Formats: sequence, C-alpha cells, structure tokens
Amino acid sequence: MLLLAAGVSVADVAIADDAAAEFAQVEARLVGADGVPIQFDIRSTGALNSALSGDAEIRHSGRAEIRAEGSFAGTTADIRLRASEETLTGGNGEKSFETTPPGALAEGLLVGFTRMGLLHNLAMLSAGYPPDATDGQATEWVETSDITLGEPQALGGKTARAFRFTVVVGGQPSALAELWVDVATGLPVRRVQIVSFPEGEMRVLEQYSAVKLFGTN
Repeated sequence: MLLLAAGVSVADVAIADDAAAEFAQVEARLVGADGVPIQFDIRSTGALNSALSGDAEIRHSGRAEIRAEGSFAGTTADIRLRASEETLTGGNGEKSFETTPPGALAEGLLVGFTRMGLLHNLAMLSAGYPPDATDGQATEWVETSDITLGEPQALGGKTARAFRFTVVVGGQPSALAELWVDVATGLPVRRVQIVSFPEGEMRVLEQYSAVKLFGTN
C-alpha cells in the first residue's frame, strides 16, 4: 500500500522520482568518466565571502589537480591540490599537507561537486586539509533530498534545466541548491546555493565555463 502525505499525489511522487533518476544519471556520467576537466568561477557572500577562479582535472587513474586563486574569507588565496599514484599534496600557501592518496579520491571529489559544489572542498584545501569524503563513503555522507527538475530555460547562451534539492550532510539538512545542467551536453553549467551556518547564511554562485568528459570506465 502506498501512503501519501496530505496534498501529495501519485503524480507528484512520479515526477520527484524522475528528477532523482535524471540527477543520478548526470552524476553517474561524471563519476564514470576516465577524466573530468572543469573551469570555474565562484563567488560567495554573507557568512563567508569568497571570490575564486581556476580549474580542476580529476582522473580515475588516481591523478588530480585543482588550482584556484582569488580571495577566501577576506584573505588572498592560492589553493592547490595535486594527486599522483604516490602522494596527495595541497593547501593554501603555508597551510599545506602531504599524505598518501585515498582510495576513492575521484569519486569523493565528483560526488562533492554535484551534491555540495566545489566551494566546500576548496574551503578544506584553504585551511590546509585534504578533501572530504574520499574514503568511498561520499554517497552516504552527503545526500540529496526533495529533488525537482525545472523546465528548460535560456542561460548564458545555452538552454539549461535546474535540479533543485536539499543538501543533506551527515544526516542533517545543510543547504538549498540549484544545479543547472546544459540540455545539449547533460553537464553542469551553474550552481546556486544557500548554506546555513549558526552565524547566518552563505549565498554561493558557482559558474562552470567548461565541463568535459574524457572516456568512460
């Protein structure tokens, strides 16, 4: 027996299921690719101000690079991540780390990209820490709920649709997000997010001028 909350129809449930399935397809294409290069520009205001631009290349061979420059939390930022088969290094200026590469670096970075946005792991790197959830548990640690998918709209010379959802981290709702995906390529082009902190909200705009896929696993 299907039990529905008041005001929720079977059609509403079907639409939500379809949106979740399409979001899963977008994520699966990214996670399943041999390599994903991304060019980005990120701005945040409110509880934390940042202005970062740069690029990333994430490969399932265990190699990855992230470079971001600009400002973060009121200070100049020069954020780096470099992964090889032997070492994982990164940080922001004097705040740095060197460690053994985790077993699921690519999955953690890409699930973080789709569900949380790039700014979260850039913040980790800025503080001198490795990226979060690279132990193979990323999909359990950060989840999405209440996904909907909007109608196609013109966006920066492209036609895109927005996935709207709640970001759930460690079982706690933490942000409201829109992930805009190019209808032609099925790849992200923009993210708008409101993150809740005890000290207030942070509003984030992430724009992706180039997201590509290299091969498939």
